[in-house]
Amino acid sequence: MHSPSGHASLSTLVYGALALTAAAAWPGFRRVIVIGVGVGLILAIGVSRLLLDAHSLAEVGLGLIIGIVSLALFGHKYLKTPNTKVWPLLLAAGVLISILHGSELHAEEILHRITAYVPVHCG
Repeated sequence: MHSPSGHASLSTLVYGALALTAAAAWPGFRRVIVIGVGVGLILAIGVSRLLLDAHSLAEVGLGLIIGIVSLALFGHKYLKTPNTKVWPLLLAAGVLISILHGSELHAEEILHRITAYVPVHCG
């Protein structure tokens, strides 16, 4: 394993949180559609990492686990005090997705540089 899939973990958190907030605000069949689309998008991104040979199955799996745990923490807090005004969040997310589409953040390189300054003692 080289590194967990950032695409898998962040898409699970971001698209999962968007789906959760929209599903909490919308009743009935719309809720089911929103959750289905969110899950489908997250799984499609995970599969894309495998098909592009960007990550191994273990790396994608670990990325999904990280994203699911993060989403569970968000969901636990959000569902205690839901904000029913979901349109501003969805609009902001849509704008950001449009602006950042196709951009690359080479996070592994940045994280490796940061960890060079952090003393880690194992054992």
